Amino acid sequence: MISISRTADYTIQGFLYQFHKTLLEIQSKPSEEFVSIEGIIEDVEVFTAGRTEAIQCKYHESIEKFTLSQVYKPIIQMMEHWYNSGNKDNGVTYILYAYFPHMFGEEINLTTEDIEEILSTKNKKLSIKAANLKGKVNIKEFLENFKFEFGHSMDDLKKVIISNFLDLGFKEEYVDNLIYPNAINFIAETSTLHSEKERTINIGEFLQCLQKIKNTALSKWTLSLRSFRSIIQTRKKQLNVNLQQNSRLRYFIIKEEFIEDFDQNIVTFIKEYLDKYHFKIVHDRTPLFCLDCSDHKFNEILVRLHQKNIKANHGLVASDCFDEAYFFGNPITNYKKRQIISREFEIRMLHIKRHEILNRYKADDLFILSDNDYFLNSTDVNYEKIELRDFNAIKFVLGMRDSYE
Repeated sequence: MISISRTADYTIQGFLYQFHKTLLEIQSKPSEEFVSIEGIIEDVEVFTAGRTEAIQCKYHESIEKFTLSQVYKPIIQMMEHWYNSGNKDNGVTYILYAYFPHMFGEEINLTTEDIEEILSTKNKKLSIKAANLKGKVNIKEFLENFKFEFGHSMDDLKKVIISNFLDLGFKEEYVDNLIYPNAINFIAETSTLHSEKERTINIGEFLQCLQKIKNTALSKWTLSLRSFRSIIQTRKKQLNVNLQQNSRLRYFIIKEEFIEDFDQNIVTFIKEYLDKYHFKIVHDRTPLFCLDCSDHKFNEILVRLHQKNIKANHGLVASDCFDEAYFFGNPITNYKKRQIISREFEIRMLHIKRHEILNRYKADDLFILSDNDYFLNSTDVNYEKIELRDFNAIKFVLGMRDSYE
């Protein structure tokens, strides 16, 4: 069951609202313009016509009634940047884009009196910054370069985004569960990059990249979208294209710390995979499981596999002598009446410390069940990153079960 705590959910929803607003800006601006995600000034910065639109997003789904005190902090932060930039027109338009229930379409034009009220705040966390600005900031000119917009709800924002994608020429059947979640995921990943240059994207190039995407990203961001049930169903269908092929060499890299129920379920996961995809004569490519865990845990899992009567080739011909040729050799298989009687080994088990050898012996499909990338060469490999933390959900998208709850 995929679950998120209420506090974590509110935090993630706040970030998602920012990413949705970023995507809306990308869709509404000319293709030659640039957008900076998590900019130097604010959450989103759009560079157009010689000016910068610095947008800060706030999402308050649970607050029924709006009061000005709820946006003191972002306004003070904007005024602080304004003041530090010379207290005069600095080529920046400051935009506060906030969602409060029942406020969409309403207009609030802040006055000098409103700003003076904000700068007189008694809030301990804000009062020091406010005191440094009081009597110093050019309020009149700041307000001429400031906008306060009440935004759409998350659901309505998505509807606008979907409609915009259709207007931009994206095919309707791909928008909801492919283009839209991948766009949000790309923006989320870009927001974590270190330098402003890395976080700045050209709108035209971004839209072209989306046109080429074939697989839906599964990450904490796409699984936090309201449409995640449909997204995970779509991903299952995409993976099924290759999973239904019998003779296919598949590698799995599985990170212990990433999977919530790793220790309890890793052995049964491997067993269920074999029962589904490696039991027929035509299943002639031995699956490989590379575990990102401690040496102690790896050896413990080898023992547990043995106790489950699963024969594993771990490549060791002595206590610490790993033989690549033996590890990647084909197992001796015994048949009777077109049935498999026994295999020398059913799986290959590799510790993460040796994972670089996978570049020399490439798979058809490489499944990464981790938040790491491992810097493996994906040329001529079907690279599938599945950032699901629950084995039930993983089994679902891999076609090993009919539900994930």
